Amino acid sequence: MNKKKVTKQIVATDIGMENFYACYKIQYDDKSTVIKGTKSFGNSLSGINEFYTWCKKRNKAPEVEPIFVMEATGVYYEELAYFLHHKKEKVS
Repeated sequence: MNKKKVTKQIVATDIGMENFYACYKIQYDDKSTVIKGTKSFGNSLSGINEFYTWCKKRNKAPEVEPIFVMEATGVYYEELAYFLHHKKEKVS
């Protein structure tokens, strides 16, 4: 029996003025997906740091870099986008 291989890790965010919501999803080589967690964070530097730590704990396949996906509406996403860019993460 072969173990399924992780092919994608996606972290989707819905960002508002005071909070943002995240969903960590993994896709396997058989195209099945699993939600590894959902959580709300404060849209502040401490909330962003908490979010980043939360994501790192969910990453069970470090060889497959997660893609951080966010909708660029208004300016509320900018602090998180710059933070992730500074960490050399993939941001879309």
